[in-house]
Amino acid sequence: MDKRETILQAASRAFATKGFHDSKVEEIASVAGVAKGTVYLYFKDKSTLLYEVLHYTREKYKHGLEEETERYTTAYDKLLGYTRFHLAQFPNMVKLHKLNMEQLTKFHNDPSSRRRMKDEQEGMMDFLTQIVQLGMDSGEFRTVNARDAALLCWGAMHANVHWAMVNEVEEIDSDRAEGIVNLILSGIGK
Repeated sequence: MDKRETILQAASRAFATKGFHDSKVEEIASVAGVAKGTVYLYFKDKSTLLYEVLHYTREKYKHGLEEETERYTTAYDKLLGYTRFHLAQFPNMVKLHKLNMEQLTKFHNDPSSRRRMKDEQEGMMDFLTQIVQLGMDSGEFRTVNARDAALLCWGAMHANVHWAMVNEVEEIDSDRAEGIVNLILSGIGK
């Protein structure tokens, strides 16, 4: 692992446990095993470090999703694996976002930050759309607009996470994934 990644991991832990304002660059550097100046060689300031932690976290999330879904051959199992993984990652996502909401809002107001987040989200939607398309191509799923179906899946997963966050639920039982996927695939009709 290179120094940049080591710093990102240390910063991710600090921001997720202390928040942006209470995390000190000196402490992050110490945990990473580098000098404070080394942090500034890689990151302009603490805000930039948080911004890069978010993208690093999303990249790790996407990589984990890819690894999780590669294990399966059917679209149903891939979708179920995707949903389980997403729900299992919930506690980490919530801690980081709740403790750093003020700073995150600033990123959403910055056009280049919004563009990067949009590109990352598009990549995730493309990935989910491919799973849906696999299901249609294999005959597991009926033929629909694959992107719309992927958005429905995405929305169901994120609604569960949002509900849990608002209601201060510490962890979502990943066993709920099967119920969510079955509801998405079967709908609520009789």
